[in-house]
Amino acid sequence: LQQYAHHWATLLKRILLGYEPIGELREAARQENMDLELLLEMPDEEVVGIVYNGSNWVDHCYPCVLFLSIKYRDEPEAAMQASANLGGDSACRTALVGAIMGAMH
Repeated sequence: LQQYAHHWATLLKRILLGYEPIGELREAARQENMDLELLLEMPDEEVVGIVYNGSNWVDHCYPCVLFLSIKYRDEPEAAMQASANLGGDSACRTALVGAIMGAMH
């Protein structure tokens, strides 16, 4: 849990400090060994629910937040709506997606 709190705080801080958001998100995804090119071609329901469990497991929640934030980077409202509609621990995940979207826009 502590490592994800550190990753999350560092990511959000760097975006708020003005680092390029998509580069930061992609680097965070790379550190999680996520195959973004493959994931971005898949429907949201497969990424959040099959590839990653949509529950509150932090090692699955964090990659889901990264995926949704990258996929919907230009559409903050769509990002949060997609996250909320995917079920599982959508409240926590959507709050984190909203924080990223807020920092980016």
